[in-house]
Amino acid sequence: MIDMFKAILIDDERLALNRLKKILENDEFLVEIIGTFQQSMDAIEYVKETPPDIVFLDIHMPGVNGLEIANKIQEHNANIQIVFVTGYDRYAIEAFELFALDYILKPIQKPRLKKTIDRMRKMKVTNQGAVLTNEQITLSCFHEISFVFNNEEIPIKWRTKKALELFAYLLQQRDKFVPKDLLIDMFWPDFSIEKASQQLYTTIYHIRNALKKANIRGVEIKSSSRMDSGYNLIIGENVHYILDTWTEDIQTLQEVNYYNHNHFLSLFNQYKGDVLASYNFSWAASEVEKYRQFWLQLAEKISLYYEKKGEYKQAVYLYQNVQQLCPLIETSYFKLMKLYNEMKMYKEVEHQFDRLTKMLETEFDLPPSMEIYEWYQAYQKHFYKYS
Repeated sequence: MIDMFKAILIDDERLALNRLKKILENDEFLVEIIGTFQQSMDAIEYVKETPPDIVFLDIHMPGVNGLEIANKIQEHNANIQIVFVTGYDRYAIEAFELFALDYILKPIQKPRLKKTIDRMRKMKVTNQGAVLTNEQITLSCFHEISFVFNNEEIPIKWRTKKALELFAYLLQQRDKFVPKDLLIDMFWPDFSIEKASQQLYTTIYHIRNALKKANIRGVEIKSSSRMDSGYNLIIGENVHYILDTWTEDIQTLQEVNYYNHNHFLSLFNQYKGDVLASYNFSWAASEVEKYRQFWLQLAEKISLYYEKKGEYKQAVYLYQNVQQLCPLIETSYFKLMKLYNEMKMYKEVEHQFDRLTKMLETEFDLPPSMEIYEWYQAYQKHFYKYS
């Protein structure tokens, strides 16, 4: 037996609303109309209490953008499908093809409407086997954004680079309200307000849809209660965002000792690269530097623990990792020079100094710092004196 779809219709034009209702009530569609609305806010409130399967929405509602109405509806229930009803508008249609289940041009024709309903039924059959079981998901943004469940990465497909970048920005601003105007200025500065708003609503939809298709629960983008205001990314209890606990643990560390060194070595190894380094987002520069400094401070404290015990190989391991992930930082070269000197591995000392000199000249057209240069000069005098 084929289930009936529950639908609500939203259109400020009473005649258009009645025509659509009359067509859908035809027995062949198997659609139950559970609400009709001429005011979008009334429809949004209704959806909160009585979610439909599908919403037919006139894109040109007076005083409000239809894309934002759709966003508000899907925020309350991401499983609700949206069908836009519109007059001919080439630019709008292109956007709707990306955003919604379907779009229908006015005047509405019965055969075209049937194709939309048939398309939704096929989608429902396809999705029936998908079970959302993702609990205790781990979310990381070291090097790049990744979701892991049961030690396996969850593949997530971002529709556009802009969707990925906007998600990354909202993630960094998690639990904070981000005004719509700020997002438009950051991501669409050269667009008109109307076009930029449409791009924003569409991109928010893409993010929600990407999370939904990947079966990721617990990461939600909420819009403010006031329409057209802004967004807030919220991480649920079933999602472990590594960056939060990682930072908290490091900031509470006073001294590495026998009892905690393995824990902090694990924290060191969790750092797979600078935050969001794979994407090179210009706005993330300060975040990159902040977490990098946390990591470097952690490396220094763990290294000091190993050096006091004379376990120089373990300290070398730390700074080899630092050098691999952050090759433009002098610290790792200098630290390795000192460690290799303690280990009497003098060729490695010279090798590190040569690598540092070449890196600084190639990347910055600079010599090593005076501190490093003077240390190396003293090292050479000592080495040649006793060799």
